[in-house]
Amino acid sequence: MLSSLLVGALWLATTATAQPCLSADFSLAMSLGDGPDDTQIYLSLNAINSGNAGELFLVGEKLSPRYPGTPVSLSGSSGNASLALQIDAQNSACNTLSPGSYGISVPDVGELYGAALPAFAVKGQSWPHFFYGNGTGMQGEIQPMRTAADQLWLACDSYIDGLNYLQLKWGLYYNNGSAPTGCRPTNVVRFYNVPCAD
Repeated sequence: MLSSLLVGALWLATTATAQPCLSADFSLAMSLGDGPDDTQIYLSLNAINSGNAGELFLVGEKLSPRYPGTPVSLSGSSGNASLALQIDAQNSACNTLSPGSYGISVPDVGELYGAALPAFAVKGQSWPHFFYGNGTGMQGEIQPMRTAADQLWLACDSYIDGLNYLQLKWGLYYNNGSAPTGCRPTNVVRFYNVPCAD
């Protein structure tokens, strides 16, 4: 279960976003629920090492200069779009990650009720199976192609290298309608907070 202290410390209002200078200049964010005055709140999604060479996980962090969200590029049309994390050696927030392009994907959980498996990114790979909306907030929502109607994004309390994170996962509720242990439903959207190049 997510502690209220952790959730309270990580809330971020969408009013902090700015328009991009280039269409590919964005990061991803996941929602944590409703904020004050019924505003939707988001956490920036940041890449961390998964423990496997060339593979990254996505975790939610409070938007800050240290955690602006890992830059993402988008190619292809909705339904066949590829997303890739762009790790730059010059980016101080990413200085522990190997530079390069990491294709984002989700595992196929089929109809395995109660499953919650990490979204991941692999260096040099590409998976053209994402749908996306235009704009910011819910209009900029990103969804992978579903192999079962009830699949959804989940924000899950996870321990990675001994630290507790809210990790982005893909899965299904149990057949009794409850979320997988330590998880809550979330949405993933484009978040226009990546600085423009000079």
